[in-house]
Amino acid sequence: MPTFNPNHLWRSVSGYSLRNKPSLFVLGAQKAGTSSLHSYLDQSSYFSGSKPKEVHFFNTDIYFGESLAKYEKRFRGFRDNVTYYESTPAYLYHPETADRIYEYNPSARFIVLLRDPVKRAYSAYNHYRLLFETGEYKRGVGNPNKREGNDLYKYLFEGRQQFPSFREVISIELELIGESNNFEPGILRRGLYLQQLQRFWQCFDQEAFLIIGFKEFISNPTAVLGQIEKHMKQPPHDWSNFSPTVKNNRSYAEPILPDDYKFLEDYYAIPNQALLNVVGHLNW
Repeated sequence: MPTFNPNHLWRSVSGYSLRNKPSLFVLGAQKAGTSSLHSYLDQSSYFSGSKPKEVHFFNTDIYFGESLAKYEKRFRGFRDNVTYYESTPAYLYHPETADRIYEYNPSARFIVLLRDPVKRAYSAYNHYRLLFETGEYKRGVGNPNKREGNDLYKYLFEGRQQFPSFREVISIELELIGESNNFEPGILRRGLYLQQLQRFWQCFDQEAFLIIGFKEFISNPTAVLGQIEKHMKQPPHDWSNFSPTVKNNRSYAEPILPDDYKFLEDYYAIPNQALLNVVGHLNW
């Protein structure tokens, strides 16, 4: 795997450095509303999101050869007093991302949307199942340019005629947990939020993080947008004509089985309590 060196990223285009440097990162979690939040923030005159929404610059090896100038070209506009941001849910979970973002911008601030990990896990499973059924996984999950330890394709997609059941996916990951070089599949482990936040808190002050529950965001997005404006010290945008449209809201082919739900409730009980002891109540 190539060594990450932030110094080689500071290049320029025709001698002119592009300085649209993001100061806000929407870290995740996966399947917790980041697509909707990204689109809502982009309606404000004080925020400008990356194109595309998920840049994956700091977590995917395929991007390590890109220059910083090319990365920052994803943040367009060149406007004063604007917060540039990107929303890559994988950043929260992937183990080296916190250090890399700190090397790039030690003054960065963060939004973290957290969803009940049981519901998040089942939503992620259905997302992968849909990728399998439509063949879309060949463009993303099946990309050979991925770092060691990302065995999502190997265990869930490769050589299969039918996508595995939710319980089978859980069993696969339980067998893999404890292998030092393996972080995917991560359907279960992505819900262990405190471990992931602690990696970032080793680099950044906790006050740089605004942590929001998924249900809070869905039920009152305007209030959450106001919290984000204060977090980034931006003036309030006029949201009087704001009409939120939830992104990536899909129905499931079938509900989660009661036994699977109970298993996950028990699996997350102690980690959830540890998280709430640190961050307080979450309406997730």
